[in-house]
Amino acid sequence: MKSAVLFLVFNRPDTTKEVFNAIKAAKPPRLYVAADGIRGDRDGEAERCQQVRRFATDVDWPCELYTRFSEQNLGCKVAVSSAIDWFFSYEEEGIIVEDDVLPLASFFSFCDELLERYRYNDKVTMISGCNLMTERYSTTESYFFSRYCHIWGWATWRRSWSDYDVAMDSWPSWSMQDGLADIAVHSLSAKKYWQDIFNAMYFGQIDTWDYQWVYSCWRRGGLSVVPSNNLTRNIGFGADATHTIMNEPACVLEAIPQELSFPLLHPENIQRDMVADQVFDKYVFGYGQDAILEITKENKMSDNDYSVEMLHRNKVGKVSDKWASYLPFYDALFKPYRYSQITMLEIGVQNGGSLETWATYFKEGVHFVGCDIDQKCAVLQYDDPRIHVVIGDANDFATLQSIYAIATEFDIVIDDGSHVSIDILNSFVRYFPFVKAGGLYIIEDTHSLYLDQFGGGVLNEFGAYAFFKKLIDIINFQFWREEISISTYLRTFFSLSTTPDFILEGTIESIEFRNSIVLIRKAIKPSHDKLGERIIVGESAAVQSWQGV
Repeated sequence: MKSAVLFLVFNRPDTTKEVFNAIKAAKPPRLYVAADGIRGDRDGEAERCQQVRRFATDVDWPCELYTRFSEQNLGCKVAVSSAIDWFFSYEEEGIIVEDDVLPLASFFSFCDELLERYRYNDKVTMISGCNLMTERYSTTESYFFSRYCHIWGWATWRRSWSDYDVAMDSWPSWSMQDGLADIAVHSLSAKKYWQDIFNAMYFGQIDTWDYQWVYSCWRRGGLSVVPSNNLTRNIGFGADATHTIMNEPACVLEAIPQELSFPLLHPENIQRDMVADQVFDKYVFGYGQDAILEITKENKMSDNDYSVEMLHRNKVGKVSDKWASYLPFYDALFKPYRYSQITMLEIGVQNGGSLETWATYFKEGVHFVGCDIDQKCAVLQYDDPRIHVVIGDANDFATLQSIYAIATEFDIVIDDGSHVSIDILNSFVRYFPFVKAGGLYIIEDTHSLYLDQFGGGVLNEFGAYAFFKKLIDIINFQFWREEISISTYLRTFFSLSTTPDFILEGTIESIEFRNSIVLIRKAIKPSHDKLGERIIVGESAAVQSWQGV
């Protein structure tokens, strides 16, 4: 045997002795033993821990022995993760075994050979000795590649472990980028399962280390080697265990360990076995047969699974606040822009979560600019370089200049700012000219325009709603009689000499009023002649139309 072994122990003499005997038979050249500290409030634990440490260091073969025995009890998460950190501070690669995982003899040979074979291949992040579906799935090769990272006896490299982060600081950002989509490609139930677990880990609700390892491997897009036979047996199920206190599940009972034959038969390609992972989903993790979807040729989720509504409702990390009726409306509205290289401006971002939603939905988008007057938004940071935050009043010239420095025109502008009538009017006049031809200008939460404190009111002739209602007439300007001009019609809001050119030129294609949303579309070609020519087809007509109508 060539590889070093890290043996993780604590307070279970019987299982420790049994596992140590298996390690002893393999005779690793270097053995690292790490133990968490004793808990002072547990009767007899001090004696058991001392006995465990004595069993685990009873080396009688040519071997370099290293120990790391903690003086204080660190708990599962910190004790194990820091012990593996310690191990890889000395070793480039190695095998990791816990005190309740009993390996077969071929486990060590299997890990030894594959650690060397995939030493420099970043596609492979770890080697597992555990296979809990041997009765459900078989392969002609000695192993296959899976997304799952089973740690009941495993091996890896320093290059893989270097990405491990026990706090999972990057999880909110990766989640909003829909990182799990490439993992749970055929089970929505699986996606929710892991999303809930990773949320719990991120918020410190579970004291363990291994889910963070799964996350690390998935985030880097790596694959795990899984042997065709189960090469380990968990002997730790029972009342004194930390995480396996229940009876052994059916998949564990079925997966009877069996030695692997050598020489190994290697898979031709390093690629994920999608069928194997479906079996894992169903029989090991129990996501449910009705939740397992047919794998498409492209192994991609459908567009519905990436909808604005799905992204918003399942969002973690930075808070985003949207009314329920907006979500399906945005899904329909944004669909034509979905895979375009769009630029987007959102006025008013508050906690910044919506910018992450837009960047995830519009995967090909170039810039997502958020503007907020609140100085607290200056602390918003994003891993996605396409997201920018500008601090300042959107209606100040200096703020516009800062926005303009990032992007000079936008496919979509969303005003979710102060909701004050005069601010809404000023923002529309200032930013609609920056909307691209055919683009969208959206004003959210316009129910505020019926409230006095926002300068609104249903009878307020100076309010923003009164202005946008007048735009209906502007869109139909070609049918006006000549007794009034556009500037005169809008004199309530502009002096005769300051009516915006874009209104005079007919750049407003349409306006749509929904509950609490106003949508203004920009014409592809500026013109007030929007009706076009009259097209009459057919040969038989019993009724003659009135001329011109």
